[in-house]
Parts: sequence; structure tokens; C-alpha cells
Amino acid sequence: MKITLTTLLSLFTGLFLHGQTTVFTTGTDVDPNGLYSHFLETSDSGFIHTSYVQDAVQSRPYVYLIKYNSVGNVQWSKRFPASDYQGGPTYSTAITRVSDGGYVIATTFSQWIPAINAARHYACLVKTDSVGNMLWTSSYPGLGESVANGVCATTDHGIVVCGTTEDTLNGDLRGFVFKTDSSGNQVWAYAYDEVNFSEEFFTVREGIASDLHVFGMAYKRSVYLRLDSLGAVLATAQSLSAGRFTDGFETPSGNVIAMGTKYSQGHSCLYEITPSGAQVWGKVYKYGGRFTAGTIVSSPGGYTMISNSGFNDTTNACLAHVDFSGNASWAKEYTDVNGSMHPGLIYTSDQGYCFAGEHRTSSAQDCSIIVVKTDSMGTSECNVIPVSDPPLPAAALTTIPFVLTNVMTEINTPTQTMGVLPHAIEYCPLTNVAASQSPVDAVRVYPNPAHDQLYIQYNGPDPGNMRIRLCDATGKIIRAEQATGPAHIMDLTGLVPGMYFVLIEADDGAITQQRIIVH
Repeated sequence: MKITLTTLLSLFTGLFLHGQTTVFTTGTDVDPNGLYSHFLETSDSGFIHTSYVQDAVQSRPYVYLIKYNSVGNVQWSKRFPASDYQGGPTYSTAITRVSDGGYVIATTFSQWIPAINAARHYACLVKTDSVGNMLWTSSYPGLGESVANGVCATTDHGIVVCGTTEDTLNGDLRGFVFKTDSSGNQVWAYAYDEVNFSEEFFTVREGIASDLHVFGMAYKRSVYLRLDSLGAVLATAQSLSAGRFTDGFETPSGNVIAMGTKYSQGHSCLYEITPSGAQVWGKVYKYGGRFTAGTIVSSPGGYTMISNSGFNDTTNACLAHVDFSGNASWAKEYTDVNGSMHPGLIYTSDQGYCFAGEHRTSSAQDCSIIVVKTDSMGTSECNVIPVSDPPLPAAALTTIPFVLTNVMTEINTPTQTMGVLPHAIEYCPLTNVAASQSPVDAVRVYPNPAHDQLYIQYNGPDPGNMRIRLCDATGKIIRAEQATGPAHIMDLTGLVPGMYFVLIEADDGAITQQRIIVH
């Protein structure tokens, strides 16, 4: 699949209303590879999505950040390299909104180390402004190597990340949680180890009292940890009914709802857990896959979760609602959507649901991101099949001891902070630019083909300050200049002949792009 500046195409078009709830299905021609991606509603009732993508052309992974408006049209997107060498692996991404209106993406960066002729992998944070421009990045090696799966912003303007860390000397895998300040400087970091097992954490949430709720796995058992604001363990729980807890949150009562997937049969599980780690109730549902990464949200009358359907051995996404005691209310299967990728479900401000998944064509290797917006009962433009299966009791929760290791002490440096990492090159937004009334519509770019100079001329009203970026075919920014008048000349001396893109952005955020050839 070709992934270039112009490949964000609509797979599905259409929009209709159920009462006051907008329903749509849209897609982007970007092939997601990471197991976990994340999805947020933005303050303008739009959506922002982040996903790990393996670029088939360049044979290296990127983290994509895509902004949709309230009806599913792509407004802008950015991508950030996730490896400094070809053939790097794909991992997870997670995103959280921070107090300045921007975003922090938690992901994993792979770096080739010539001295050992091998790669090292580090949990990495990417901070952007509200429109996806990168402000800083930092990486955090933990015990030696690390992976980031989940992230949340805290009320004290900090950032907490969870994942796993590996001791590069003995191969020991441990759960990893660390906290940074708003600039990415590490405040504390711990490796969490249940003796004789490998641990991995997937989701972290801040509680009402600033405690932290961590959801993950230890071998084939799900684990839940409640931590204080400094990372100390307050309570734990484990379940044999679930192979991993992938998501959860604190309820107004102070209890926690944890969602997991069951290894033995590929089913979903829900638990309500008290602050001390005791079980209130637990249920097993047929919808859910063995390796799926489910998401759960609070919604009117109970909770709504999304996972694989589990019916007929399919991997179709399944949206299901249960009451406050875990009793099934309704469930819908979406045959257009593969639920293997972390769907990133959100309950929207217009009382509907929105989630992202994979859309596969006839070729199992040919897939793309699909975003589905439903009404309050899961109705959407996708092919939907109602499903029904009564839940079964889940195995009882038990406590689980964890040994904490202060990772900051072990590595002697609080973080492998590099400011803006050498690999974190700013990239042009990938966007299917729609017509607008912006002054950039009156732009003339010439000559084309060009040689030494490129002329950008505005024939409309005063455009104000215009940001002009020249990008190569991969999206890398080659030139970035500011124009303050109706005409601007860009020097092309020294450029390698080939195809380039000129992106011109107005003060109002509108963007136009033109393709040019440089001789």
C-alpha cells in the first residue's frame, strides 16, 4: 500500500442524523500496524486519532496523528518517525490531552546501536501543540529497554506512562510506570515485578484522589494495581478469567471497572473492584478475542465496551452495552471493521459512540484505518449485526504481591532526555485539502517545473502571515519560511531533483498544497 502526502483518502462517505446524534463512517488510506492505538474527542466536537504505521515504501514505522472534524472529514494529520533504521518493529501508541490544549503521545522509538550491532527500544513521549506541531520529545530506557503502551495527564500538570521494561543483562521483563513533569523531565520511575513472571501494563488512569489505576498482565493472568501519586502500591488484584486487563477507569463511587480478555476461549471479562482490590462482581462475555485490546467507557445506564466479536471465529469489532452490574443490554457486530487493533472507544458529547479500527479489503495484508461514529444504540453506516449472549460468572479475584525497583536509581539518570531527538524530524501534514474561502485559495506557485527559484504569489486579499513549507516526497520538511507580503521567492539551490510539495498555511489554519517538480 502506497503511503504518501496525498494518500489520506475517504473510504466511505455519508452522513446522517439520529435525533441530534451524528452518524458517519470514514477512512484513511493508512495501514495501521500497532496493536494499540488511541482516540480522543476534541473541544470542537471533532476527533483525534494516533496509530503506529509501518510505511511499506520506506520500510520503517511512523506514528500518525490524524485530526477529524465532527462529521469525519480529515482536517490535518502529522507523522513522526518511530525508528532511525529500516525494518524497525511496530509498537503501541497512546495519546492524552494536556492543560495547554496540546497533546502528549506515548510510543516506542527504536534506535540502531552500531556498537552492539542491534537495536534498542525506548519508551518515548512526543509533545505537540493543538494542531499537531511537535514541541519536544524525550525517551525513557527504564532498566535498559522499554515500551510505552498507555499515558494519562494528571491534575498537577504531570504525565504518567505505563508499559514494560526489560533488563538488557538478564532479559527480565517487568511492568513499567513513570511520571514526568509537563516538560518531559522524569519525576519518578518504577519497575514492578511479580516474582517469576513477566509483566506488561497497558493502560493507566488517574483517580479522583490523584491515585493511579494501572491495568495489565502477568504471564496469562490479568493484573490491576492501584498506586499512590508517587508510584507506591496501595492495592492489587489478579484474575485467571482474563489473560490481560486492557482498560478500565474509576467510577464516582471510588470503585474501578476493569475490562479484560480471556486467553482460553477468547472472551471479554468485566470486573468491578473496590479500592482495596476486592471483587464486587465479575462477568464473562462471548464477544471478545483472545488477543484483542478492548476499551470500555462509562455511558448512560452502565458501561459500553468494544472488542472483537468472538462470534463465528471472526475478528469483527463488537460494541456492547451492560448495566451497572454487568448484565448485557445490547451488542452490535460491525462486519466492515476489524477489531484486532485497539479501537479507542469514546462516548461522545452528542450521546453517541466513536471508535477506530481496521478496514480490510479482499487482501488480508491490505488494510486502512476506519473511524465509525454511531448513535446511542450502536447504529451506524457500517454493516451491523445484532448479537446476543448471556454473560457467565468470572473467576474470583485474588491479591498479587509486587516487588518495586526504583528505576531512576538503577540507571543513575532520571531520563534519557534528548530535547528534540535527532530522529524526530518535523513532517508536513498529510491532508486531503477541501475547498475553503481562505486567502490561500488565490495562491499561484510557479514555475513548475522549477530550477533555482520558486515564486509564491497571492492574488486575493491580504493573506497576513503565511507559513510556507517545502517537503520532499516522504513528507520531510526541506524548507520552512514565513511570508509577510503578497509575493515570496523561495531559493531552491542545492535541492536534489525530484518531486516536492509546497504547503502554504494561513493565519486561520487553512492549508493549500501544490506538487512541483525540481530539475
